[in-house]
Amino acid sequence: MGDVNMAREECCIGRGVAAVQHRTGSASYTYYSMLKLEEYFNLFESDGTVFGSISKKDFEGLEVVLPRINLFKHLRIMQALLIKRLKTIQNK
Repeated sequence: MGDVNMAREECCIGRGVAAVQHRTGSASYTYYSMLKLEEYFNLFESDGTVFGSISKKDFEGLEVVLPRINLFKHLRIMQALLIKRLKTIQNK
């Protein structure tokens, strides 16, 4: 198992790499959910030759908390406001 990263643009992944996305399309929820599961992923660190590995079956069997859909809508609004503010600050 390696680091959890978030791509800022569409990209190609290589063999032995997994890409995940939450069904709502919320990149930040996906990212922070994967970070939260890092301790669980460490259990698979001894599987594999160089890096740890987790099977598709084990990964798909993960139990995660699914917030109500209106929470995602609220989160997107808040994120958009924060991103706009950060861009304004960066451009000064």
